Amino acid sequence: MFPIKHQNLILRPFETRDAGAFAAAARESVDTVGRWMPWCEAEYSADTALEWFALCDAGFAAESACDVGVFSDDGVLL
Repeated sequence: MFPIKHQNLILRPFETRDAGAFAAAARESVDTVGRWMPWCEAEYSADTALEWFALCDAGFAAESACDVGVFSDDGVLL
């Protein structure tokens, strides 16, 4: 089923290599997203992202969730 590609976008499960970019995006969004999502903290790390990715994988395996990242066609997390 994955990845799903449309024009210049790719939807796919997160991979280990995405952890740094995901953590950086969370830290960048603290002032906006952090208001509503307490997990989004200035200290958010790549290790924390990997923990989240593991939960995403478990949810997908249990067919209880389908958390994916949105990426450009050249692999940049959007």
